[in-house]
Amino acid sequence: MQQKNHFMYLWAVISIFISGCVAQTSQVSTFPNTTEIPEDTPQHTTSCHLTETKPRPSWIDHPPKTDQYLFGVGAAPRQEPVSNQIKAGRILAMQDISSQIQVHIKSLYQETQTHNKSDIHSQIQQKTEALLRGIEYVDQWNDISQCTVYVLASVPLTLEAPVSQLRMNNVPELRQSGIVSNIEAEGTCLIEGISPDQAQTIAIQRARASAIRKACGIEMKGAQVVKDSTMVLDFIQSYSKGYITKEKVRWYPVKQFQESLDKPPVLEHHVRILVDVYIPKKRSDQTFLTATLNKSVFSGGECATLSIQSKKACQVAVFNIMADDHVMMLHPHPMRPLKTLLPNHPFKIDNLYPEPLAKENHNVEALFICASVSNQVNFDALFPNDTLMTFVDFFKRYAKIADLCSDRLITYEVFRK
Repeated sequence: MQQKNHFMYLWAVISIFISGCVAQTSQVSTFPNTTEIPEDTPQHTTSCHLTETKPRPSWIDHPPKTDQYLFGVGAAPRQEPVSNQIKAGRILAMQDISSQIQVHIKSLYQETQTHNKSDIHSQIQQKTEALLRGIEYVDQWNDISQCTVYVLASVPLTLEAPVSQLRMNNVPELRQSGIVSNIEAEGTCLIEGISPDQAQTIAIQRARASAIRKACGIEMKGAQVVKDSTMVLDFIQSYSKGYITKEKVRWYPVKQFQESLDKPPVLEHHVRILVDVYIPKKRSDQTFLTATLNKSVFSGGECATLSIQSKKACQVAVFNIMADDHVMMLHPHPMRPLKTLLPNHPFKIDNLYPEPLAKENHNVEALFICASVSNQVNFDALFPNDTLMTFVDFFKRYAKIADLCSDRLITYEVFRK
């Protein structure tokens, strides 16, 4: 569940992969070796834990090729829980793209002989890391027969500047704290294998994630077709980078989307938002709080246990960012009054029982944990008990105290039994 460090973990894996590829000059295949399943591979005798309703997509055998984007494919063999298998597929897709970036950038340098080898090597690594920050996971398909998860990733090639100007100063940095106003963003989601309400929620989650990234200066420009909730984990993680305090929403009429002529059209939700985003201050003392959940994937009604620990005496509050786009304060609660956490004394909330929304089989939600050492913060006075808050209302309230708090966001999935 350590989603906050997900990118750092992915980059550590990719850095190891890159170190073994920098010296290579031969063309790297756009299709990872892991996607080829040897004939003598043993088959699982137990039933596959994956589900799939879509036909096998063409990108598995023939990855897309354009001048504007690089595409990578990852194939992750059977793992449990499913979330770990999806992460493995994404890492493999990222590896595939990384190798292509290396070849692409080195081919540009071959046209320029004015750089020494060490400078070229450094710039290749810098630009590779910069491009990988823009990676997007475009699609996923589950092969039930092999119990394998396939992931398609893309990254835009932003190489308009001359090669001699490729420096780390081109890598976007987080903007300073404060309100960033009038950020526009759009989100879409296909109504395919999920309910229309769920598709609508995912579309606006996608738009909010894009708006927060824009406000922070880390806009992701790659096109993305969202068909299910597997990408929602990434969208929700963006909520901890900036807080939407004002939102105007415009829904477009539902339209038909047809991926190719040989596939039937499906309906698509499309939304545009105009938001204000509050970027919190970077504080040097925000590392005192840790929070973990006992699992990342739950069956409906299964007990979830949240463990919180602090290096300092502090007040703590816990909120549930729900799949229906509302937020509820779980702690403090009249049945569990606010207590000051003592340094290095674990605090547990073990009576949480996540359930998917009615008429839905799978949802993604999050717990938002915040703590403060300041006596200026009064969670009980600022947030209502036993009352649903809208997404914007919650973060508008939280933005008032965000600079005095340390917070953690933990995503989880819940499936109907």
